[in-house]
Amino acid sequence: PMVIVCVIDDGEGIPPEVLPKVFAPFFTTRERGVGSGLGLTQVQAFCVQSGGRATIVSELGQGTTVCMHLPATSDANTESSEVTSAASRRLQARLLLVEDNEEVGATTEQMLQSSGVSVARVASADAALDYLVKANPFPEIVLSDIAMPGSMNGIGLALELRRLYPTLPVILHTGYAEQIDEGTAKGLRVFHKPVPPDVLLAELDALLRGTGPAAMG
Repeated sequence: PMVIVCVIDDGEGIPPEVLPKVFAPFFTTRERGVGSGLGLTQVQAFCVQSGGRATIVSELGQGTTVCMHLPATSDANTESSEVTSAASRRLQARLLLVEDNEEVGATTEQMLQSSGVSVARVASADAALDYLVKANPFPEIVLSDIAMPGSMNGIGLALELRRLYPTLPVILHTGYAEQIDEGTAKGLRVFHKPVPPDVLLAELDALLRGTGPAAMG
């Protein structure tokens, strides 16, 4: 069973050529300096991480409808307490962060380190594979973006790591809904950017305890 929450307006609507882009991170039709357009990205991220999805329908001159499809559950309080508990603990872990965006990489690294995680960061899948060949000590978890330069993207990296290091958990994140679908169809653990820190830390905590989906393959 799902709970669907919709917001409807009767405005001018969204042009058909713009509509497929509205959930993309940082996409905006606003002028520079007026805003980044992250609102719908965060709505979609919230829905996906809750096990649901966000949809949008719009017609020129007829308005726009945005709906959040969320799983109905009676365990929300338990789940929330588990996330809060994980976020409040210091996680003693070694993590390889694969991120080509310097700003995003630095911010994610700082957040993880502040929670006790030891982070090594590289900028591509190729660099990650090279790092792992020589790594000592070896990382316990890999966190990778999907869209990256090089010979393979994050999905290709995760599949290669599954072949080379079958017990190494891999978490992927991306700003593109189609990449989430592609990754999950291959049995990979994929989050929508931006991932809230408490959600990411809860996932890492579950992996370290061997109870998270990525840890179980």
